[in-house]
Amino acid sequence: MRTRSRSWTQRLWNARTLAVLGALSVFVVGSGLISLSLRNRSIDADLARLDAEARSLETRNVELVELLKRFETSGFLEREARLKLNLQKPGETVVVVERAAATASSTARAVPVRAHHSNAERWWLFFFDPETLRTST
Repeated sequence: MRTRSRSWTQRLWNARTLAVLGALSVFVVGSGLISLSLRNRSIDADLARLDAEARSLETRNVELVELLKRFETSGFLEREARLKLNLQKPGETVVVVERAAATASSTARAVPVRAHHSNAERWWLFFFDPETLRTST
């Protein structure tokens, strides 16, 4: 009987050992798979971000190329030379037209000047119309 009980305990021990080893190996493999899955998600997010950045840079590059083409046109160069460097073509005369200055009566406000203002009026003028306060005192 002892031979049977030993073989039964040995089988049970082997079964327990195998179950523990199996559970341990499932845990190790599962944690590895979870780690790889998380890493894969992180890489996918980085790829999406980099794709968006690449599209943005391509758009910016196209805008800069168009701007460069516009800057290289003779019309743009001529206009900039006239405006910023005050250059002119041979035989050309420059005429400067100034805007008419506004008359003093149209820009000045008609505010009655009083020698004495109440305290409330002085504060109001101090914050909202200091020019009137200066002229009335």
